[in-house]
Amino acid sequence: MDTVREPLLVLDRSLKILSANRSFYETFGLGTADTEGRPLYEISGGAWDMPELRQLMENTIRKQDFFKDFFVEQDFPELGRRRFLLNTRRLADQGRDQEKILLAIADPPPDFDPPQRKGGPNGR
Repeated sequence: MDTVREPLLVLDRSLKILSANRSFYETFGLGTADTEGRPLYEISGGAWDMPELRQLMENTIRKQDFFKDFFVEQDFPELGRRRFLLNTRRLADQGRDQEKILLAIADPPPDFDPPQRKGGPNGR
């Protein structure tokens, strides 16, 4: 995962962080003690605790779904106000019967026009 430029998190079904790549740690100014084994919604001072993101992550788990290009604009204690596009995929752990979720975090392109929120997540 460390060869990937975008920040990545691997989560378990309870949305605890199993691992992160170097880009995630560098982007968010966090270390392994701040992330691994902790729920997603508790890191960065709770900045990841967003109702729409919770709903999308729960759908990823319960409905075996994924989402693409979910726009987030949020204040992060380590970064200030930032904009990201989030994407998830479910990962099957062969032979272990344990499902994982890959959360990819990307900067939107410079010409990106954020969608207007009208009752549902974008990018579906």
